[in-house]
Parts: sequence; structure tokens; C-alpha cells
Amino acid sequence: MEPSWQPGNDLEHALQTAIDDGDPRRYARLVLDATFYVPVLPDPGTPDHDEVTRQLGLAEGDVLLFTSPEVLGGFLGTFARGHDQVRFADVTAKRLIIDPGLPIGAVLPPEAVPELAEGRQDTVPMSEVRDVVRDELYTVIPMMVLDEFAGDREPRTDLPPSNALESTLAAALAGRNEDAFMQALVTGEVVVPTTRPVPVNDRPGIPPLPWRLAGTDEIPVITVFSSAAMLEEVAGKDQNHTTDLLFNVFIRWPDERHVLCFNPGAETQLVLSGTAVLEMVDVIAGELSAGGGGS
Repeated sequence: MEPSWQPGNDLEHALQTAIDDGDPRRYARLVLDATFYVPVLPDPGTPDHDEVTRQLGLAEGDVLLFTSPEVLGGFLGTFARGHDQVRFADVTAKRLIIDPGLPIGAVLPPEAVPELAEGRQDTVPMSEVRDVVRDELYTVIPMMVLDEFAGDREPRTDLPPSNALESTLAAALAGRNEDAFMQALVTGEVVVPTTRPVPVNDRPGIPPLPWRLAGTDEIPVITVFSSAAMLEEVAGKDQNHTTDLLFNVFIRWPDERHVLCFNPGAETQLVLSGTAVLEMVDVIAGELSAGGGGS
């Protein structure tokens, strides 16, 4: 099991402490004084730049800031062609996207940073800052997965339901019934891409699956599909995979760092953090235990 992300330098430790203490003013003061790493991306107006911004979900005027070269490389991989060091005062942007995907990340308009630091703006709870980062990230993750699985192809993800799970999910979505959607999904049989064939009798001891990961080193993504037809449409024919109930997949989840992406690009698309997955395992296991105990 891979360890969760941990701060790797003084700035990251200080930002993490500010978040843990629920102190956005201190967080903003740290941002004002910090030196960040900005990725060198393809030149604006070029096809490569357009592709990178599309894959990362960046809008015009967004600037990515990272607290170390390692964090930058882990998130962007080959998208980055190098990096520059900058101070907050040197950055011109509409939005600052700081360490996306990490617990210390934030998305802030530059003008809000000094106002927060000096107490001239009502402080925003750090939970709300993290929610914005999560929403931004969950827009990017399916695009990253589709790019990795489909490459230059444009897969058709609006396939008609091909099994009971897909029919139930479509009905729940049409009825805007989130509870029915999640109940059907967690108890439904799903298709999990793997790096090699998985024996049918591999369950004893519940060993880890040979996950076919997408995403980046900092944000590893486990992709799951509602049918073999959906997997084939996205990734092509003859892909290694296994099938199991999603809850059984959750039991084998590596850690909270790994993100779930279900049916990327489809109407039934869903992204869950690893923390959410593990919390669901605890809740469901507790309910099963209580039910079995007859109490």
C-alpha cells in the first residue's frame, strides 16, 4: 500500500498546519510570501497548448502554482516542459490554482489573497476552499482518463444500456434519485481494467488487483466501467479486465490517495475521492455487521 501524501518542505508543512488549524488568514499570508514553481507549458495559440489546457481543464487566465518541483512533476508529468520560480507579486492571473489535488491546494483570485491575509475580506472556511479544488479536479480527472485510455480516438460514451446495472443507473439518473443511483452502483457488477489477466479464483485473502492506473503519480486514478461494452468503446478491444461487485472492488482499495472514476465521459460518470471510497466501506461493513449480529 502506497503512503498518503505528506508535506515535503517547510512551505508545505506550514500550509498544511494552516489548513489543519482552519486558519485561512495564515494560509493567505504564506501564499503572499512564498516562492512557487510555475510549469512551462506549450506556447499559447499552438495546438499543443490547446490540447494541454483542454486536458487539464484550464480556463484563460488560470495559473498553476506548485510548492515544489516534485509536486509539479507528479501532477503534470510530460505536460510540463520545465518550470520557473516566481513570487506571488510576480504572477498575473485571473485565478491561482495552487497544488491541485493535494490537501494543501486552493483555487483563489489573486486579489483575494492580500485581502484575506490582512483581514479585509471575510475569511472563507478552509473546507470551502478544499471543495473548490475538488470540483476543479473532478472536472479534469475524467478527461485525463479518457486521454489515457482512448488516445486520439473520440469514444462514444452515450451507449444504450446493455445490462441491468446500466438500465437501473439510467432510470435513477432520469429520476434524479442519487440514493438509488449509489445503491445500484455499489451493489452492481462492474468491469475493472487490469494490467494482466486476473484468475477467476483470485479472491481468497482478497489480494490487491493489478490495477490499470490512469492519472498522475500525485493523483492515481482507478477506472471502473458499467459493462464490457463501455470499456471496449473507451479503451478498445481485447483489454485485460476483471468483473466484480463494486463493493468488493472497494474492499481492495489501495488507500485514500487513489481516486475512483466510473464511466468517464458518460452521463453516468462519477468521481469519488479515495477517502469517500474508504468511508463507504466502513459504513457498509458496519451495517452488515450490525445486521448479522441480530441486534
